[in-house]
Amino acid sequence: MPKYSELLPDNEIVSMLGPQDKNVVLLACGGCINESLAFKYSMPIISYGDKETYPAIESECKRLTRLLTDNGVLVTTFYLPPGTKCIRDLDDKPFLIPEDVKPDIILVLSCPDGIWGLSRNIKGVPLIRISKWVEIMFYRYRDDGKLREIERGTISKFSIAT
Repeated sequence: MPKYSELLPDNEIVSMLGPQDKNVVLLACGGCINESLAFKYSMPIISYGDKETYPAIESECKRLTRLLTDNGVLVTTFYLPPGTKCIRDLDDKPFLIPEDVKPDIILVLSCPDGIWGLSRNIKGVPLIRISKWVEIMFYRYRDDGKLREIERGTISKFSIAT
């Protein structure tokens, strides 16, 4: 049951960056936010091939990279498989930014649980979630071994109290 989330407007994302923020890391989760974008843009949740890919979140990260690069920022993107931050086993190794990547700020595309999980392990760099949680979403999907897609007529969304 993913947390349906929407990205903040581009101008709001750009305004979060200070003049000192020249090296940005985008951390993008393949879970809730990817499923939300897959629903919004009618894209697959997962594409299978040599490795699993997440077309919706990857497309959005490419767009955001262009936006940020046009604003004079160097962008490095990391994709997190679904469930690695919000639903972890105690033995799982936490995601850490590689030592050779020195971000000034980290922009996170995730639900609230994703940024909470990341904040337990990433210290010393601001983590900013650039999406907002809107609703809970339930749906059925079909998976033919090549793509996992949302069955459009099976969506139920429930608003959250604010």
